[in-house]
Formats: sequence, structure tokens, C-alpha cells
Amino acid sequence: MKLKKTIRDLDDISIKTILLRTDYNVPIVNGQVKSDFRIKASLETLRYLLAANCRITIISHLGRPADKNTTLSLEPVAKTLSKLLNHKVDFLADCIGDDILDQVNAHKAGEIVMLENLRFYPQEEANDLVFAARLAQYGEVFVDDAFAVMHRKHASIVRIPTLLPALAGLLAEKEVTSLDHLLNAPTKPLVIILAGAKVSEKIEVLNNLITQANTLIIGGAMANTFLAAAGLKVGKSLYEPDQLSTAQKIKRQADKQGVKLILPQDVVVANQLGESATIKHKLATEVTAEDYIVDLGPKTMKLIIAALGGAKTIFWNGTLGITEVAKFAQSSKILAKHVADSKAQSIIGGGDTTGFLENANLLKGFSFVSTGGGATLDLLAGKNLPGWDALADK
Repeated sequence: MKLKKTIRDLDDISIKTILLRTDYNVPIVNGQVKSDFRIKASLETLRYLLAANCRITIISHLGRPADKNTTLSLEPVAKTLSKLLNHKVDFLADCIGDDILDQVNAHKAGEIVMLENLRFYPQEEANDLVFAARLAQYGEVFVDDAFAVMHRKHASIVRIPTLLPALAGLLAEKEVTSLDHLLNAPTKPLVIILAGAKVSEKIEVLNNLITQANTLIIGGAMANTFLAAAGLKVGKSLYEPDQLSTAQKIKRQADKQGVKLILPQDVVVANQLGESATIKHKLATEVTAEDYIVDLGPKTMKLIIAALGGAKTIFWNGTLGITEVAKFAQSSKILAKHVADSKAQSIIGGGDTTGFLENANLLKGFSFVSTGGGATLDLLAGKNLPGWDALADK
């Protein structure tokens, strides 16, 4: 990926009026933010801009509202940000309009205002130029720190940079450089852990990363497809019958390139999905037609832990079991502890993995945790990110 200019490259940033795009698409329940991970990730950029006495207008989105749904208002995010930043954040109940522009312009240097959910207007996702121009009125310089949506061609991501000088925020820079380094110049041995539900969703990432990996570990329901491709029974477990040939191809590619491929040798099976399930440990060859594979077994975990021991770089995306159920999350918790305790550079690939680690209070100890889901996977698949490409080159 090309290096982009960041807020550090703007010599005269002091007292600038900044339009800052963040990704504050966070879970809110009963008007309370339930995960502040993405908000905390944005603080470095905000503190840098405040230190330069900039006036900051924040724009973001939340969810996929069909209309101006008050349960998807960003007002709780503004309150949480204010507490985390220890700085007043004024919230405005819309994101466009003459009255909103007047209220934004009434703010002074060193002050922050957050506007309402961009996706209350369909023009945002439609990449509407007029909508982008109305947003562009709020700043002299556009700063995009919303890495997690840089794969989207939305008005606030790709249109505003055509209207204002456009720079990367510090979080966006860190995301892209960390993941790009993983793709192109990782310190080896490199251990890749890919899990989650579907091979089809990560096939491009698999194809791209296997060229760099020394060890490739497959877990989650993805692993069931690999087991089925090897002729083993997976019972009632989720797998992709149309991806069996893909799994076989990846195994052949790993063998050809000398990549150690670790697949489940033993698994945890359950008689049903849910907290009341009865679980058993079985060899992967012993799974019956009535079993649900819900997690990796202890023998497989020993193989994985041994592989981590010699790693210099570890990349992990996707949980190893069905972590929504506590008793199915044990291997993911064990993996998190060993990756965090490793001396290797550890990169967590965002999405559901980050959510699991946060809910389990296991986020500490990793070198870098991505805020992205789809954007992370697109970048690792070798795709361009339209939002990143729209920013000014170094």
C-alpha cells in the first residue's frame, strides 16, 4: 500500500479547522455504549489535534438505520468519548443543515463537536457528491481515521477527499502499516491462525498469506470444511460442501511451499448448540452423524501452542470455537493467553476476534489489535481500500 500523508505531515496544523471521520460503529444497549474499543483507538489522533489547538468536527456512522432511528443515535458515543478524552464533546442532533453549520462555526479552537449518524441520510451510502459537499463545509482539512470502513465507497470516505485536503489519522496509519508489513515483510517464522465460519469468506486472504507463512493453523467452522475435504465426518456441524475442492487446493499449496498446516486432530463435540449442551472430547476421526463440532480439543491445542513457541510474528483472525457459548470458548481463551504471552509480534485481525477478546477481558498483551473487519480482510487479500487510496500520497 502507498504511504499517505498524515496529520504529522501538516506543518501548519495549529488552529486548523478539522473535519474528522471516525468509526464509532459500536454496540449500544439501552442508550449505553457496551464496547468502547473503537472509541479508545481514536484517542491518539484526537489528542494530537487538541494539542495543536484545532477545532474538531467529528463525523461517523452507527449501524444501518432505515430511518432516523433514535436507538442508533451517536449521542451516547459523544458522552463516552467526552469521559475517555476528559474533554467536552458537544453533540449536535443532525449532520447537515444551515443551523448545524451555524452551530459548528460557533465553536472555537480547541473545541470538539460531534454530529449525528451519517447513515440517517441514504446519501451517505449512495456516495452522493452534494451530501459530501455539505459535510465538507465543516472543515479546512479532512482527516480520515475510520480504517474499518475504508473499504466502502461512501460519501464521507471517498467523496470528501475530492473536496478538501485529505490526510490519514494516526489510527488509520497504524492499521495500514501494521497489516501491510504482515503481507510484505513479516519477521519470520510467521504463524497464521485463520478461523471463523467460512472458507469462502477468507479464501483470498488464505491465498495471499500462505505465500508468507511458515505455519498455517485452521480453526472454527472453517476447519470443518477441511476435515470434510479429507473424507472425515463432521456430523451436524457447519461446513461448506461447495468449498471442499478449495480446502484440498490450499492443503496441496501448503505442502508444495513447505508450510506446516495444522488442522484439528481432536475436537470438542456437543449434542446440541447452547449452554445446556453435553460436551465430549473426540478424535477428529471419531465424530458421528449426531455430533456438533464446537471447539478444538487438547491435543490440537498442544500442537498450536508448540507452533507459537518459535514464532517471531503471529497473526490471528477468527475464533477457534463457537465462543458465544462459554463452554465452547475454551480453546480461544487458551490461544489468547499464549499469543499475548508470546515474545512474537502479535497482530489480531479485528472483527469477531476483537469482540471476543474484549468481552473476555483478554485484549491486553498483543502488539496490535485491528479495529477493522471487512477492511482488514480486504487489505490482507491484496485488495485496494478506496478510502485509503483517496488520501494524499506522501
